Amino acid sequence: MGGWATAQSPILKTTVTIFRLKRKGYKPLGDYIDRAQTLIW
Repeated sequence: MGGWATAQSPILKTTVTIFRLKRKGYKPLGDYIDRAQTLIW
């Protein structure tokens, strides 16, 4: 199974959530984008 098919897996969408990633210490990509836009402006 290719990377795209794995990323679109229904099981992956329900097990790897933003909440769980934050709890493990990861930051969502949106946080980095918001910070970068703030630094540019």
